[in-house]
Amino acid sequence: MLTFAVRGCDASLASFRICSRIFTKLKRFFTQEFVLTRISSLCMKFIRDGLFGDFLEETMTNYSPSILYVDDQSDQRIFLAALLEYRGFRVRTAKCALDALELAGTERFDVVVLDYELPDMTGALLAQEIRAFEPSARVILFSGRAHLPPGELTYVDVHIVKASLLDNIIETIQGLLELPAGR
Repeated sequence: MLTFAVRGCDASLASFRICSRIFTKLKRFFTQEFVLTRISSLCMKFIRDGLFGDFLEETMTNYSPSILYVDDQSDQRIFLAALLEYRGFRVRTAKCALDALELAGTERFDVVVLDYELPDMTGALLAQEIRAFEPSARVILFSGRAHLPPGELTYVDVHIVKASLLDNIIETIQGLLELPAGR
């Protein structure tokens, strides 16, 4: 189930909800990730036409901040990645911690967004591993829980509950990007 929300007028929010329902229903029939990507692209076209207007053209620059987004739930991973790309970010995704470590070892990312519940380790442990070789990494931890056990946020800059508004997620990413590296 897609758990991200977007602020907007009633008509735009209705379009978003319709796209979310279409995406959710169709993903049952198509489990291969490339098909889900095509469905997500189609939904993004609908959202772009009614929800964000000319946002992309107004905010384009030569530099696109890079984001590594790690989530084992393919529908959320594909959907949020598509929305972030539309908002001007360059996004790489991984479905498990091992894939994320491989990407983080070969590429530099401005922000790392981690799901807390990963199949091979927690997002908190993955944050620690990433910080071991990239101490200045800006790390966001997504979780379905509002509160995590003590010590789980030691290597994390920001903890966001997955049901947060998309606008809040974007603002958080932009806020982290404004901080000097290695704060």
